[in-house]
Amino acid sequence: MIRLRGISVFTGRWVIAVLLFLPRMWVRLRRTMTTTSITLLLACIVSMNVVWGYPWLGMFAACVAIATIAGATCWIFRPSLRVDIKLPLSARATEPFQTQIHLTNRRRLPALDLSVGFDPLSLRISSYLGRHRQRVDASAAKPMNLIRAQGHAVTRASLCYARRGIYTLPPVLIESSFPFYVFRIARRIKVATSIAITPLPLGLAEASLARTMLQTIEQLSSRINAGDSLEYTGSREYQVGVSVRRWDFGSWARLGRPIVREFQSSALQTVWLFVDTCAQPGMTRENSENHLERLLSCAAAVIPEWLNRRVRLRLYVTSEVPSSDGVQTLHGSVSDGESLFIRLAAADFVENDVARERLSEMFEFANRNPVLLLTARDSLPLAIDIRSNCHIVRCHAVEILEAAV
Repeated sequence: MIRLRGISVFTGRWVIAVLLFLPRMWVRLRRTMTTTSITLLLACIVSMNVVWGYPWLGMFAACVAIATIAGATCWIFRPSLRVDIKLPLSARATEPFQTQIHLTNRRRLPALDLSVGFDPLSLRISSYLGRHRQRVDASAAKPMNLIRAQGHAVTRASLCYARRGIYTLPPVLIESSFPFYVFRIARRIKVATSIAITPLPLGLAEASLARTMLQTIEQLSSRINAGDSLEYTGSREYQVGVSVRRWDFGSWARLGRPIVREFQSSALQTVWLFVDTCAQPGMTRENSENHLERLLSCAAAVIPEWLNRRVRLRLYVTSEVPSSDGVQTLHGSVSDGESLFIRLAAADFVENDVARERLSEMFEFANRNPVLLLTARDSLPLAIDIRSNCHIVRCHAVEILEAAV
């Protein structure tokens, strides 16, 4: 019985393969054809439908010979390349970023008349099937004339993602049109490289919320640095919400744009930034995602502001499993915050009970250090609201709630 079943399965697969042979061959032939090959095909058809004789017979023979020789040459010189991609660790949403595509020819024959770029078909499929039909844009394929046998070449391509997240790069499409662009052999090479697309900071439309957050940071920073001597560290361009006392009017008049002065405390302090990614009950999926994106945009605006000050910044997102060893501590320049932005890119929703339990555990880690909590919820557990070291910013509104105990 088992033997008969195996024979029937083998026979069914064989029949299906035979039935699909001609359609598959047609699809492959259609993909390899170019304008030149279609012109040769039309010339062959025209020369076969007239009275045989000179010069029609010679035209038919010439077209068949050109197509045969070109097809054989194209198959012999088909490219076999190894692809390595070099790209930044992260990029900001809606902003294009550059990638380097390193190509290594693994054959003993040169690769000629190449076109290298990201597969546009995969980009369209990703745009259609992605979250809210995620838009992915890529630069056009770049032509390459020659890669020598066992040689190496580098080309550049740009990508742009419209939304935050962790994405795997689309396949690399390599097309060869040698010789004379008669036929085209295409090969798609999948890459296992991923990139983190970080959230956009708050824009001009969110100026009131940005001003509120910066005022909260100013208050928290002044409370942290109370009693410490401040040192002048330099100047930078004005941002919405900076206190008037920090304006540098001399530099403003000299440079023609708003400038503010930066001061730092001589002692390093630790500040915890908690990002609560729990959605409010009863919200639709679309509204919850909009609230989450706005929340992460608030966090993306807060991180550089804190890193510009002389503090140690610790970030925790409730979608992460709490761990005292896994919470990263950063201080110094804004460039040090790239790993924090990557963690924001990977943030996701979490259940209400899980978020409450994780926040309570992380408050134990924070001890009495100042905590800035970003949330999109209207109400928080009482154990969190009553903490005197916690400053809460509700990112769906422009109100600040400071626990006063």
